[in-house]
Amino acid sequence: MVRFVNEGGNRELKNRKFKLPDGIRKHLIRTLETYNGDKTVDGYKRLNNILGMGSIAYNEMKRIKNFFDGYNGDGKTIDYILNGGEPMRTWVDNTLNTATATIRDFKQAKKDAGFKNAFISPHEKDRQSRKDKPSTPRIDTKDVSADILNDNPLKYESKRTVIISEEQAMSLMRKGKY
Repeated sequence: MVRFVNEGGNRELKNRKFKLPDGIRKHLIRTLETYNGDKTVDGYKRLNNILGMGSIAYNEMKRIKNFFDGYNGDGKTIDYILNGGEPMRTWVDNTLNTATATIRDFKQAKKDAGFKNAFISPHEKDRQSRKDKPSTPRIDTKDVSADILNDNPLKYESKRTVIISEEQAMSLMRKGKY
């Protein structure tokens, strides 16, 4: 089964923490108490950390979701069990889907109400005054002096202004082109 989280609001969720529900907490405690294997494995330490936090940060939720999304086993491996198994997988998927849908729906409501750029981050760029800013042409400087001496045209981005060196200007004046 393929599961997706709509990434419509990552920035808004970045510093958010999600409270671990009592049912999931009890399931994780039961998993920890019934585990008789190696207590130095990463999964065991992670499970202890999750239970000690009380809430899970967004980046940790994404890490857990990433584990479950990439898991291809039968659900009986120790990694899968120590990550909380199917109850944890379902809770993480539902929580992240709900959180991103809430942000997406809020932005869609703003857009529907007539706010422009509801899905785009606000920015400070003033595109109206951009025409007034001087542009600096970029000249292809591979062998400009040879092009001038051989009467080849210079390649540049702007057709308004060409900046040339004093040496180039002198060369053009000698040839009567300036």
